[in-house]
Amino acid sequence: MEQTGDVKDEVPVAVQTAVDDAVRRVEALVAADPDLVHGDAVEEVALTLPVEVAVELCEQTMQFVPDTVRARVFQTEHADSFARSAAQSAERDALQAKSKQRSQRAAATRAATLAAEAAAESVALKSATCPECFQLRAASGVCGCD
Repeated sequence: MEQTGDVKDEVPVAVQTAVDDAVRRVEALVAADPDLVHGDAVEEVALTLPVEVAVELCEQTMQFVPDTVRARVFQTEHADSFARSAAQSAERDALQAKSKQRSQRAAATRAATLAAEAAAESVALKSATCPECFQLRAASGVCGCD
């Protein structure tokens, strides 16, 4: 018995019907464009089909599954892992953004505190400086021009 016959026996009827329709599409593509390679036409049609049908189409027509279809199979089989990873990445990014926001707020608070301290120091320095000789007065309030 042929390999195709063995494969068709194991494939669900709905999938096999879709594969048969896809084979007709491949044959129509190849007939319409004589420069088109049969394997390329199979791969092109397979990319438009559900994963299970695409795999069966490739196995039945080419006896192997090309990398583009294998990648789709991998993505389908691991979609939940990809979704979990994306959710964890989003959560981590949100935490990093929150941490960065806290750091920025702390830096802004520190800058405001330093500005207030500098303003207070400036006022104290101005009040301790003699307006005539611009020297600092002693703690007793006496300067160099007195």
